Amino acid sequence: MIKTAHIGVGISGQEGLQAVLASDYSVAQFKFLERLLLVHGRWSYYRMCKFLRYFFYKNFAFTLCHFWFAFFVAFSAQVSVCVCFGCFWGSFCYF
Repeated sequence: MIKTAHIGVGISGQEGLQAVLASDYSVAQFKFLERLLLVHGRWSYYRMCKFLRYFFYKNFAFTLCHFWFAFFVAFSAQVSVCVCFGCFWGSFCYF
């Protein structure tokens, strides 16, 4: 089960420490699993929401600039930026 999961959580118990040694996170008892799921799960959810908010903002700004430029040049076939810029837009805006 630990091999197929994204993150392995081992609980030390009577069957030995094999699961604990092969896991990414280890807890001593089941009651400590609550904090791992609730607190760290909430932090992970918050980071994902922050990323998605930035992702939509970035794409909205990119699209809005293109619509504004298209309206400005009367919807002609004129290119606003180099074609290579669109390829690198997603890579450079994350750093």
